[in-house]
Amino acid sequence: MDAREEQTERIDLLMRVTKKFHISMHASDVVKEIIFVLQEAFPSSLITLHLSQDWEVKNDLPGVNFMYGFENIHDQIQKTYVTGTVQFEETSEPGTAVLYVPLRGRQGVYGVLQILGTYPVMSSELEQEFIIALADLGGNALENRELYEQSRTLVKDLQLLNETSRLLNSHLRIDEIINSMRIQINKIVPHGKVVFVLLDETAKVQDLNDPFLKETKNFEAALKISKHFEMKGDAFFISELTCRPEYTFTGYHSLIAVPMMQSGKLKGSVIILGKEPRAFTFHQFKLLQSLVEHSTLAFMNAALHERLEKMVITDQLTGLYSRHYLEECINEALATDSVGTLLLFDIDDFKEVNDTFGHQTGDQIIIQVSGIIQANIRCHDIAARWGGEELAVYLPNCLPDAGEMVARRISEKVAACTRPRVTMSCGVACWEKERDQTLSSLFRDADQAMYEAKNQGKNQVLYKGIPKDFS
Repeated sequence: MDAREEQTERIDLLMRVTKKFHISMHASDVVKEIIFVLQEAFPSSLITLHLSQDWEVKNDLPGVNFMYGFENIHDQIQKTYVTGTVQFEETSEPGTAVLYVPLRGRQGVYGVLQILGTYPVMSSELEQEFIIALADLGGNALENRELYEQSRTLVKDLQLLNETSRLLNSHLRIDEIINSMRIQINKIVPHGKVVFVLLDETAKVQDLNDPFLKETKNFEAALKISKHFEMKGDAFFISELTCRPEYTFTGYHSLIAVPMMQSGKLKGSVIILGKEPRAFTFHQFKLLQSLVEHSTLAFMNAALHERLEKMVITDQLTGLYSRHYLEECINEALATDSVGTLLLFDIDDFKEVNDTFGHQTGDQIIIQVSGIIQANIRCHDIAARWGGEELAVYLPNCLPDAGEMVARRISEKVAACTRPRVTMSCGVACWEKERDQTLSSLFRDADQAMYEAKNQGKNQVLYKGIPKDFS
């Protein structure tokens, strides 16, 4: 075959490659076509392809080696990749040489072709031009496929962010937002453990009833992450937690941590944990950063809404519920429960406390008594400020005997623990579903019992209402 025929054949090969590159949308197809053409043109040469990324290319081509990355490799290969220029060197074996050709695109180098062949072939200007042209076609094709995949990924990422914003803005409760966020984050990292750490208005960690953070070791690690964000504010991810023992979480080896910032202040953090080392990619890290940034405002709006909601139903002085909220809860219980008990307390001789010690001390007494009440009832019982020095407790599904025991325990604690010392009179009233009772009648019974307790000497508990031996 003369030089003209050989040149025509090379041009035909390049035309064939160009057509195939135009119809292929996968990096693996591009890489394989480059190899097929090189094997056809140089059947006796040894071909190695160094790729800059771990594209899904099966190593099913006989006589071809695939390598990924450019660390700790031959100087000539590294030089080819860094400079984007062709390198040529003779080998120690007589009559052989190696040609290193970059797979160049418009925005970077995507790989390096390493071809070991006979010296005359590798040094031929015509063959070098053909290999360079083929490599440039391949580099541009890989870049186009990469940009295409990036654009598809970007569209998916934007869709996820928009979907997340819509979901979060449709909720006004933090627990609902947390559940939605877990779902969205698991779309990015399906097997990641998601942990939320939220700070209240005093910068203390809120109790979100997460069993994972109940473990001291996990809580301390989460707290150290918050401290890091307070100092630096930058998100970070760790591929192997054994290298960073201060951030060790039980049973996990990798981590992504993203701060929740608003107006330059730390409001919380989102921590994603992986059971295996290197469980997360850099793209996942950047996308999670974006997701958390977009969601922080929804968290803050929900927190503000809950604080305002709590203010509406909470007495400002004592932190107990308001009388209005207590009435709502009892009305709901009257419609759904079968029994309930109301305790109505009045601080004895409270006017004398105010006259003797002043109104500020009187307020402190009410606060002390409220704290004692809160400490001596169940989590689902409802304690409220009834008005002035009167306080009330509703005990759902509680019989009067048990209610009296609670009232006496509270009264004894108040007499023993308040400073200056005060006592309380308490009226106990109970309702049950089979009797025609209303909110007004229940409060009337408790109020009458409380005043009878005062008239009989104060510092005592009296019961009024349904006979206590009812079943």
